[in-house]
Amino acid sequence: QERGVDYGKQRAWGYIANALAPPLGGFMVDYITPGNFNIVFYVATGLTIIASLLCLRLDLKYKAPAMKLTKDIIQQCKQPEIILLLIVVLFNGVFFGFIETFMYIYLIKMGASNTLLGLTLSANVPIQFITQ
Repeated sequence: QERGVDYGKQRAWGYIANALAPPLGGFMVDYITPGNFNIVFYVATGLTIIASLLCLRLDLKYKAPAMKLTKDIIQQCKQPEIILLLIVVLFNGVFFGFIETFMYIYLIKMGASNTLLGLTLSANVPIQFITQ
């Protein structure tokens, strides 16, 4: 808020990207280069390079570094609300990790296309939005 940035818009664009990128990757593997996953890695590498170059232009001189970072983190972790938050995040990660690992193995055994596998990631975006 001090810098006039709307963090909600940044999060919304992140969720939109999470919803659109997986089906697009599956579509590329299924229809542009059938069965060849190389294109997805090339596109991801290109986008990572572009994002890295954009990050180099960020101005990070607006905030002084913390002097007692470890002490502050330990002090914050002693609060019951933070402990509960960490437990919820742990369980959320375990459950989504389990689903995202074994669901795809099951779908592949059933003969699902790569586009469908990407769409299953897009279906998780509203759940991620609610839980974060």
